[in-house]
Amino acid sequence: MKILVRLMVLAAAISGCATYEQRVAEYKRAQREEQARAKALDEYLSPEGFQAAKWGMSREDVVKATGALRAPNSLRALLGRVVVGGRPAVAAYFFARDRLARVWVFPEGVSNVRAEYSALQAGLTEKYGTARETEDTAKSADWAAAFGAMAVTMAQSNTFSYGREPKSAGEYARYESELASSRDNAAALSTRADAALSRYSLRSVWETDESEIQLVGLSGNETLVQIRYTSTRLRGRFEADELRQTADDL
Repeated sequence: MKILVRLMVLAAAISGCATYEQRVAEYKRAQREEQARAKALDEYLSPEGFQAAKWGMSREDVVKATGALRAPNSLRALLGRVVVGGRPAVAAYFFARDRLARVWVFPEGVSNVRAEYSALQAGLTEKYGTARETEDTAKSADWAAAFGAMAVTMAQSNTFSYGREPKSAGEYARYESELASSRDNAAALSTRADAALSRYSLRSVWETDESEIQLVGLSGNETLVQIRYTSTRLRGRFEADELRQTADDL
């Protein structure tokens, strides 16, 4: 019996050693894979990017290619003057460990957000095809206003609840109450729609093999049209660096 117990203890010890060694081997393999991925990103240079600036270029290479200048330290970026869609613009070049990872482009002199957005959207669609997704908050506002107007029309034509003329004083009072309620709801929807139509946001997103392109338009307290180019390969590293820098700044 004692011999059996000793054998069981020895087997457990051997099994534990094997498990530990396996874990060490797995850890070392994961380390090697992470180092290989990091090395690949360090050496990554894409044919894609924004104009002459390509993903993976160093700051020095971007300066040579674009003539961009160093921005104030708070931006941690390079700034350069470019032309987009025939309009002068400012481009901000952002880096992840000295590799170009993101470019934001700001057209200058934007007075009509929707018109500028539509012109850029047409150009980007011609280059990249149909957008993967689009958003226009003003369309929701248009729908709300149309729904409110429809509710009043239905009530006025007596199809809101009856489908016929009210026949009694009670039915008529109910009809008037529903009609007034419909008008109040329509007025509220119309007010919300007007606010949304004057303060709206627009967004379209395209994807290529190595890039994501977002076109953004904002109208309201802040008026803005912007194109955001991002390297899909370097985005994770860029966002990790941003989080680290934010934590350091706290």
